[in-house]
Amino acid sequence: MQALYAGMPRAALAHLPRLFDGIASGGVPLLIHCTAGKDRTGFMVAILLAALGIERDAIEADYMASAGRKTDRAREATRHMARSYVGGD
Repeated sequence: MQALYAGMPRAALAHLPRLFDGIASGGVPLLIHCTAGKDRTGFMVAILLAALGIERDAIEADYMASAGRKTDRAREATRHMARSYVGGD
């Protein structure tokens, strides 16, 4: 998981201009989602909230709140994604 999270900024870099340009051009309301809804999605939302000036404690609380909402299917999807990034069985 450490390797997965360490790689997120680089992986997100290509998507940030589209996200911010879409918002700046009035592309709201906005929906961001993924399979499990915490890791990559949570990271992108955290970046967005930080850019909007939201306090770090509030961003962290929002991010961590999603951890308790994972289903078994979402947990397995996260494990699969992590394995594809860092290998393993």
